Amino acid sequence: MSHTGVSSDGTEVISRTLLLAQRTADATVAAGPLAVVNLVTSAHPTDCIQLRLRARVRTARVAVLAAAVAVLWLITPVAGLAAVAVVAVLAGQAVWSAGPGLRRILEGEEAR
Repeated sequence: MSHTGVSSDGTEVISRTLLLAQRTADATVAAGPLAVVNLVTSAHPTDCIQLRLRARVRTARVAVLAAAVAVLWLITPVAGLAAVAVVAVLAGQAVWSAGPGLRRILEGEEAR
């Protein structure tokens, strides 16, 4: 659906709106199996690009993983403890990938 109008300086303005599927991010980056990062850009002020990174947890995956760890813990506590360690590593990877790791890539620094 398109809306047309006239701005205060007399130029015609056309805005297009998708009613069912509005785009909320310019890109989506996987930050490991437990999180994703939405990259949103804007062109304000003119001739500048601003980036916003919005990290979010993949709640369905986390819920399934938590249930699996709980069942494993009930069956065999040693295996449950190992599963908790694996989940901790995955959570650490998500935090790093969604934060400093992604910022380092966007700023153009070399991987260390």
